[in-house]
Amino acid sequence: GLCVNDKVTRLGSASRINEQCIQLQQKKGAKKAKGEAGGGGCKRGCPFLHGKAKQDKLVRRILSGPMDIEDIGAAARKAETCGYYAARKAALDADIVFLPYNTVLSKSVRETSGVRVKDSVVIVDEAHNIADAVNNMHSVVLGLAQLRAAKRQVLGYYNRFKNMLSPQNGRSVQMVLRLVEALLGCFAAEQAAPGSEIVTVNDFLSKTGIDNINIFRLSEFVRETKLFFKVAGYTEAVAASESSGEDGPEKLGSLNAVMDLLFALTNNEEDGRVIVNRGGDADQIKFVMLNAATHFEALVREAHAVVLAGGTLQPLEDLFLQVMPTVDRAGVRTLSCGHVINRKNLLTLTIPKGPTGRSFEFVHSKRGDPEMMLDLGRLIVNACKVVPDGVVCFFPSYKYAEEVSALWSRRGILGQIGQKKVVFGEPKAADEVESVLARYKAQIESESDPRGAILFCVVGGKMSEGINFSDRLGRCVVLAGLPYPNIYDQELNERLRYLNEVSVGRPGGAGRVLAGEHMENICMKAVNQTIGRAIRHRGDYACIVLADRRYCSERGGPFRKLPDWIKEADVEHCENFGALYRNLVGFFRRMGPASA
Repeated sequence: GLCVNDKVTRLGSASRINEQCIQLQQKKGAKKAKGEAGGGGCKRGCPFLHGKAKQDKLVRRILSGPMDIEDIGAAARKAETCGYYAARKAALDADIVFLPYNTVLSKSVRETSGVRVKDSVVIVDEAHNIADAVNNMHSVVLGLAQLRAAKRQVLGYYNRFKNMLSPQNGRSVQMVLRLVEALLGCFAAEQAAPGSEIVTVNDFLSKTGIDNINIFRLSEFVRETKLFFKVAGYTEAVAASESSGEDGPEKLGSLNAVMDLLFALTNNEEDGRVIVNRGGDADQIKFVMLNAATHFEALVREAHAVVLAGGTLQPLEDLFLQVMPTVDRAGVRTLSCGHVINRKNLLTLTIPKGPTGRSFEFVHSKRGDPEMMLDLGRLIVNACKVVPDGVVCFFPSYKYAEEVSALWSRRGILGQIGQKKVVFGEPKAADEVESVLARYKAQIESESDPRGAILFCVVGGKMSEGINFSDRLGRCVVLAGLPYPNIYDQELNERLRYLNEVSVGRPGGAGRVLAGEHMENICMKAVNQTIGRAIRHRGDYACIVLADRRYCSERGGPFRKLPDWIKEADVEHCENFGALYRNLVGFFRRMGPASA
């Protein structure tokens, strides 16, 4: 990281580090308020922010050549000055700055981070994610436990400092308490029947009784006074002095979560919905942002130009509708390029049924058929006899992957696969991904064991995007079924309803958005990202197996939404497993020696 203050970094969580950083800056040149102790241990502010000469020297070092976060962090430690603020200063004079999505796409984060997009060219990579990214970063989830912790913390802070607060600030803190208590009322006994409730913002404000609170003014008060940092700092000090574990690190940001919801409720009525979930551990209030365009179009207007880049942006109408519905299409330029590989280096095979003739139709109502799952296993066993090196197999969901794996294990299929390839599975913990990939790669490159390896993954999981299965790591990608979203998902249905409303009468709009069409678009974007993991450079080669009868027609259905570089390469719609097996043998015999 960029923080070089060990007394701060040892706090662990990013939220606590951020809180302590701001508190230390507030202490700079000012006497620390009695009872508002922090955890950084620096009475006169952060020592690494003193010394303008050191900061300026580090800024010049950053601007002298390309540096990533690790490079800047190492240089900051050597210079004994803050890497974060040096990087912010350097960004003002840099020609090119690489930033994560949330720093660019959120106006409040841009302002806080000192990022200026006015008159700049903004390039968004992997832009197929942009609508989800904007909606997710402006959505908020607030749990019941956080609400209870926030009430306890604000009440403790108010009781300790009420005599020191100005009358106006005292009333504002009391208003925050009133807000928290009103939100807790959503889970009162008389309203706590299990289930979910979806309401508009105005209906939620009215039902909770906070419609007469000026949430804009209260939001401004919390921002200007940095109330949540003060409350968190005081709560942490009390917990430390009393050796109490009542408010652990995860609860110190509870008031911050409450205020995030408050800020979200200032969005336009039609731009979002509030979902109240009641029942057991799922008690929560969630604000769901529906209108990504309200935030993204503001960025488009401010920047000199915006470039959306990615391999799976089609269909463009879907993208325009979600993030740029009012942008003049006359000012939009599109460029589509083919793949760099020779078309003979890629073979795509569709297969409607397994080796015993069982139809492959992995729809939700049929995917639990044991015979179909077993036939999928038999297909993979036989493919592993032909495909050299690495095979990557994707399932539509984690739950289904577990069901199939358990059945294969009971019926001996997994053992048969293991005789041909060493078996690996996508881990549930994100911090284990690199370890699994390293072992998978080592097995494929092993000279003592020529079997190669097979890796079972999940579409939309940790290994379906951003990870390259190039060369020997991915000679064959098998995709079982189509990862359609859950039609009963509340948020998805609200988004469909919203898109139906905004599509009528908008430039380029085609009337109502068909639910099936939109869900197919979501599904195929995930498919295209997944199968694109295999071919990564000009000399690479691989085979893609699409196991589901719905892929088997080019005139309709999902096949037409595959990328052009796949459709323009060799494609074979196999009628049966025999045809698929012959094509696999022929392809790998032509491209190189196969391991039989």
